[in-house]
Amino acid sequence: MKLIFLKNVPGVGKKGEIRECKEGYAKNFLFPKNLAKPATNEALSVLMQQRQANETRKKKEYASQIALAYTLKNTTLVFTLKTSKENAFGSITKNDILLKLNGQGIELSKDMLELDRPIKKTGVVEIPVSLKDGIRSILNVKIESSF
Repeated sequence: MKLIFLKNVPGVGKKGEIRECKEGYAKNFLFPKNLAKPATNEALSVLMQQRQANETRKKKEYASQIALAYTLKNTTLVFTLKTSKENAFGSITKNDILLKLNGQGIELSKDMLELDRPIKKTGVVEIPVSLKDGIRSILNVKIESSF
């Protein structure tokens, strides 16, 4: 009997998979626990539509992540730190960077910024950013001094 698995069943099949299975096992175990359903023509066409919709959604998400990476690469954030001749007073943290990005309409989470410790020196700092699907980019942060 051909089945479409609705959930992962260890050693038997994974969610969305179409497999052959013994009729007794399907009727007595898989169907009552709603783990699988018969692979009728209607169910197969619904499954194919779901797969196509998932592929389309994944392609759109990937394209939006690529666009975000390009935007980040061409963005330079400018911050001002109070400094003396030798020391900086204060620092630029992930939260400061995220707030400034949100002000420009770019939404990121803290986990995406790869900033080990707060920035306490003036100059330009390149911060690596890890986006979804393994896409990486760099964000330029310029820190200016004010006396």
